Amino acid sequence: MAWILAIVVFFIDIALRICFGLGPASPDILLLTILYITLKYPIGEAYCIAFLLGFSWDTVYMDPLGLHSFLFVIAAMITVRLCRLIWVQYAISRLVIGAAACGLVRFGEVIFWLSNLDQNAPIYMPERYIITGSIVTGVIFFLIPWRSTPINLPRRNPQTIFAER
Repeated sequence: MAWILAIVVFFIDIALRICFGLGPASPDILLLTILYITLKYPIGEAYCIAFLLGFSWDTVYMDPLGLHSFLFVIAAMITVRLCRLIWVQYAISRLVIGAAACGLVRFGEVIFWLSNLDQNAPIYMPERYIITGSIVTGVIFFLIPWRSTPINLPRRNPQTIFAER
């Protein structure tokens, strides 16, 4: 089911970017799908989907192979780690997770683009690209209605929560 969701959203994302290129304020729908799959499905499956979607992104948009694969897998890993620190059942937590993951991915893209100054960088104002995209993506992840809670956290006392550190 997660694979079908990922493929459908990938093609929807391509169609939206071609038809409605919003520039720096465009939400990263593919990253939101990866975050959703990371929260709802097993971790190994989520990492594989994140890698393959990133690889597909790089192939379609002719970016260097592995750039978005690496960034999407890192975003999925950070999401898994953030699930242990903050509760994802709350919408405000999803706002933080969505904004942080999108900020990471867009920051990685900007670092790569700026490190290749001999080519034409596809971005004019990198700070605007990172900040506005992260905020819009976080707000959309905040507004997505969830039919069920993303993860089932067992009841833990504070001693158990901080024992992992």
